[in-house]
Amino acid sequence: MDNTPELICSESLTVEEYKKIMNIIWDNHRFGGLSKNRSENCRHIKYIRPDWDMRDGRCFSISFDDVHFDFRGSNRSMYDRIIAWLSGEEAESGGMLVQPKAK
Repeated sequence: MDNTPELICSESLTVEEYKKIMNIIWDNHRFGGLSKNRSENCRHIKYIRPDWDMRDGRCFSISFDDVHFDFRGSNRSMYDRIIAWLSGEEAESGGMLVQPKAK
């Protein structure tokens, strides 16, 4: 009997999804009031740190200041979770979640 937990993984970001997110941030969420469409949901993002896997050319982890997203911990894609966070539908990103393996 193997008690090793099963890691929940979702889709990492493609280059196209990353570019869409960067455009949304540029227009709506830049630090210092620089965004042209700033609203009450503005995240005031100053620093973005993506981690790219050069084997498949996808972003497997990204931080927006102190909020972190990666491909682990959810069945929803990173893109969907990031867009929900940027739109104010989700307050924070989740950490890595581990589920017991099905017997």
